Amino acid sequence: MIMSGYLQFQRTGHKEVDEILDAIENAGDGFHHTSQWDDVLNDGKSYSDLIDEKIEAAKIALKDK
Repeated sequence: MIMSGYLQFQRTGHKEVDEILDAIENAGDGFHHTSQWDDVLNDGKSYSDLIDEKIEAAKIALKDK
């Protein structure tokens, strides 16, 4: 995934963790203020929702490791 120009986090090499970082970078590109990350986007979800989905997926995937 393309890294944000606004936020750029170091990648870990762990797919699930890096996907969380990607989601946070995308939220930072969409809205510079975290207070807006709960605003609903065109798909009916917010950036906060998308970040939470990645966190939940990581919890499931990493639990088995």
